[in-house]
Amino acid sequence: MTEIIARFRQLDGGARVVERTLLTALAVVGGLWATQVHHYLPFAFFNEQYLGVFLALGLAPVFVCVRAGGAASLDRVPWYDWLLTAGALVVGGYVAVFYPTIAYTLGIITWDKLLLGVLAIALVLEGVRRLGADVDRARVRALREVRVAAAGCALCEGLDLAAHRRLPLPR
Repeated sequence: MTEIIARFRQLDGGARVVERTLLTALAVVGGLWATQVHHYLPFAFFNEQYLGVFLALGLAPVFVCVRAGGAASLDRVPWYDWLLTAGALVVGGYVAVFYPTIAYTLGIITWDKLLLGVLAIALVLEGVRRLGADVDRARVRALREVRVAAAGCALCEGLDLAAHRRLPLPR
């Protein structure tokens, strides 16, 4: 348990304000999404634009709150994490702002789509790496549940569960 807590930074000052602002914005945008406020706006706001905002607000706090490794500081955010945070906001903001253009020119590969696509993949992979211990535990739990379900199916294998299909239906 201490290993999980040690991964998260204990921030103060400006970094804490940024952390709280990003997390609060994520909660507010999630609430707006859940109440479907975007359907009542006087302009079109696609679901994919919301997903771009979620991408930005979901990835950026990871780089502010979670340390890159055991040697990273617990009480301050290093410059490369600020750079990754800005990259997450840029990628998500690009999707949120330019999605209609992206959708209309989907088949055309341009340098901005390619560059931001590669950056988005790299940022997601780094975010998953930082939070990877929890993902590994969840994967182990899921595999155990699959094994239990498979064992249950093996016990029921002799039962004729499709017998109801052969019964004549009244007309």
